[in-house]
Amino acid sequence: MRVITITKVIIIILIIANSYCSFFHQTQKKELKLKKEIIKGVTTETMVLNSLGMPNSVTTNNIGDEVWNYKNLTYSTMKSEDEKTLIFWELTTGDSNELPRPFDLLITFDQNDIVKDFEVVFISF
Repeated sequence: MRVITITKVIIIILIIANSYCSFFHQTQKKELKLKKEIIKGVTTETMVLNSLGMPNSVTTNNIGDEVWNYKNLTYSTMKSEDEKTLIFWELTTGDSNELPRPFDLLITFDQNDIVKDFEVVFISF
C-alpha cells in the first residue's frame, strides 16, 4: 500500500482549488498560497517564531509547559486526519466576502521547546 504524505495531499488540494478558481472565476484572479504548518513533536519554538512572529501573550499551564497565544489570525486552516499537523494558507482575492473566519491559536511547547499541542479557537461575532 502506498502512503501519501500530508504535504502531497496539501499540494494536490491547492492545485485543484487553484484550477477551480481559475476555471470558474476568470474575471477575478485568485491564488492559494501555502504559508506555514505546525507539526506536533516536530515544530520548534524558533520555527513558529519564523512563520507566525511573536505571540500576543506567553503563559505557563498547570504542568509547567509554555503556551503561546496568537490572537485574531486570518489564515485559512486545516488539520491533518491524525490532528498532528495544522496547515495555514492564504487566499488572495479581490472579493472580501471570501475572507476566512478570524481565530485565536494556542500553541503548547514541551520542556524541549517542541510543539506539544495546539488549539484553534474561532472568534464569535
